[in-house]
Amino acid sequence: MRNWGVAAFAAMGVCASGAVHGLAKEVTPQMEYGKTIKDYQSVSAAGDSPFGESINPITGELSFSQADIVLEGTGPAIVLTRTTKTQQQDKSYDSPVFGDWDLSIPRIETMLRDDPKTQKPAGENWRVGIANTQQRCTRFDAPNLAMDEWWHGYDFVTEDGARQLLLKRAVENTAPKPTMRDAAGAPMVFPALTLSHWQIGCLPNTANGEAGEAYLAVSPDGTKYSLDYLVQADTSAVIEDDPDANRIHRKFATMFATRIEDRFGNWVRYHYTGKQLTQITAKDGRSVRLTWGTEYPVVTAITVMPGTASERTWRYSYSFAVMGGTNIITSAKLTGVQLPDNSRWTYAGWVADLDPPSHQQQTNCDIRNGGQLSLSQGDRTATVTAPSGAIGTFVRSAAWRGRSYVSSTCYRDPVTNHSQETNPPLFGAWVLTQRTVSGPGLPTRTWTYAHSQAQSSALRDACAAVGTCAEEAFVDMSDPDGHRTRLVYSTRWGISEGRQLRSEVYQAESTLMRTTTYTYAPHDQGPWPARIGLTRMTQRTAIDKLERLSPVVTTTIVQQGRTFTSSVEAFDVFGRSTRVVRRSAPAP
Repeated sequence: MRNWGVAAFAAMGVCASGAVHGLAKEVTPQMEYGKTIKDYQSVSAAGDSPFGESINPITGELSFSQADIVLEGTGPAIVLTRTTKTQQQDKSYDSPVFGDWDLSIPRIETMLRDDPKTQKPAGENWRVGIANTQQRCTRFDAPNLAMDEWWHGYDFVTEDGARQLLLKRAVENTAPKPTMRDAAGAPMVFPALTLSHWQIGCLPNTANGEAGEAYLAVSPDGTKYSLDYLVQADTSAVIEDDPDANRIHRKFATMFATRIEDRFGNWVRYHYTGKQLTQITAKDGRSVRLTWGTEYPVVTAITVMPGTASERTWRYSYSFAVMGGTNIITSAKLTGVQLPDNSRWTYAGWVADLDPPSHQQQTNCDIRNGGQLSLSQGDRTATVTAPSGAIGTFVRSAAWRGRSYVSSTCYRDPVTNHSQETNPPLFGAWVLTQRTVSGPGLPTRTWTYAHSQAQSSALRDACAAVGTCAEEAFVDMSDPDGHRTRLVYSTRWGISEGRQLRSEVYQAESTLMRTTTYTYAPHDQGPWPARIGLTRMTQRTAIDKLERLSPVVTTTIVQQGRTFTSSVEAFDVFGRSTRVVRRSAPAP
């Protein structure tokens, strides 16, 4: 029986170095709900994004991404990108590389079940399937004893910070895959892939001596990523969904990249000391060095081409939180990045690390729209100053978001005697509501964002039986001149969830100027496989959108009384368009 109402608590864990890398807290499946959404798309926050900002259309969340280092050369570029986390991502107790910002080292992340009494190394912990094997790639499967209440799949992260879910190749997926041979000359197997057609092959060993297999990711353009440096970290335990509130202890496991190689044999290598990335080198002589703090594990400097005439250094500054009455550091927040020319980024306020808002009644079976529950949290403001002097001020507000036609059941909790949803269709998020750009020589310009009230439903609801449940949501973005753009997307559980349905552009608030409508191809009527892969997740995630292709087939624009249509008339086996016809009505 699920006990969503059990409260979490925290206890401080102090490590011998004098730094506390996190709070040893426990969470409920309800608190982990955001991690089941698995919708990593983002859109511009209207106009340019001079501060690296974007919003997720499903959650309304604001996130930031900034590429500090892009060192081009012969072969793969050396890219070091900072990103902020969202509520959809799993987290460890280890401090992110930049305090409250992370570094997008190419990697695979997942959660593992752990026995705190045994303290097993990462290679021993990361076993998969019923066979409990360390052939974690060849027999690609969920970790041993994985359950939806605490496991949220395998995330694959690229160097630009983009995230994709790893899938076990479906039996019906006979699309071409790489033909490569391993070091022994045997054909390599590629048992996993992503929906965007990255192929995941198997390496027999890790690079750092941890037991078991590692991975080789091959991008659609043929670039190879050796993901074989395995580490793990402590993370929160989950209170099981039963009246006894048993606790599932977990580890956060990461398989980092050690090498990126293009089709012509040019490579970039990643070098580590323990869990810390310390250097990146390239075949053509490019080099980047990372310097870590001695009092707390954050990067304090990145030097490009160290020891040469081309040496340049980026320096990172932080504010540190300490345990009351001590000098023990508990966390760090990035406050500034000084560039080689002495210009700088500065950060203040709630830039990152916002836990989703919640309400003790949000999982009740009769809760279906955001108006039924209040949220008492005040707004959160972040300020970002760019090297140019431009200042971005971002205001987030607590809000409810809804999903429709959710696969969920209702039960009565034997402890509280309250009705509870197995999959609550309503969830909380911090949504962007205002963005202001100002600075020297710039007029102050403000964009506002209005999100539709959350409306949700479950399959057992009366509206679901007749197909009348609300299944759309929108965000209105109003620019500084008062013109409004509305983005409308689907909230329907399944393959359409998160898809943009249309956009509407208005002059001022109400004069419609242009409408763009999108339709999508059926997942099982194309030359691509009906199912690309299997997530290995089940009841708490809308898996169809993660496992099946359904590309845009028609884009229709209506503007000033004329209709313009772009139709895909042929696709290839990967869902890419091969023949597109564009039409418009004759000019009047």
